[in-house]
Amino acid sequence: MIYNPLRRESMRFLETAAGTRGHRLRVAVSTKEIGAPPLLHYHPEQDETVVVRAGRLGCVLGDRERFVEAGSTIRFQRRVPHTWWNDGPSALEVEVTFEPAGAMQELLESHYGLVREGKVNAQGVPRPLQAAVVAWHFRRTWVPARIPAPLRVVAIPVLAAIGRMRGLRAWSPAYAAGPSG
Repeated sequence: MIYNPLRRESMRFLETAAGTRGHRLRVAVSTKEIGAPPLLHYHPEQDETVVVRAGRLGCVLGDRERFVEAGSTIRFQRRVPHTWWNDGPSALEVEVTFEPAGAMQELLESHYGLVREGKVNAQGVPRPLQAAVVAWHFRRTWVPARIPAPLRVVAIPVLAAIGRMRGLRAWSPAYAAGPSG
């Protein structure tokens, strides 16, 4: 289990890449916070399926805003920009599956760890050099959709190299969720 105090969000790993031979990562997410959604992003190599167990999920899929009620499922296909958030007054309970798993568990652990260490702004975004280190390391797993391609392929690797020279890392063992699978 990992926790994001900024969003009052907990995540429990139900199936891991290690336990599924890389085929999928499945997590249960519970959040009480209603606020700014995570950055619009896409997954170059993973499909993301969200099953809403309780509450109301708001999302952007491509260029459309949608709302998903408890008992429904939404699928975000690879390479399609999306984001989602709690859109109701009560807790949002979802089950999210990433197929294939890729490095999604490490990315999620990294983000939650950076939040817990206070290395992000009020919107949950790391400082620029740290963000570049994470974005470049996980570029096959998660891509910020609003950053133009030339910046992603030229500026981010340069900034990531500077960040690594300053000792920044994309992931730390301290961020790990512990044994699961």
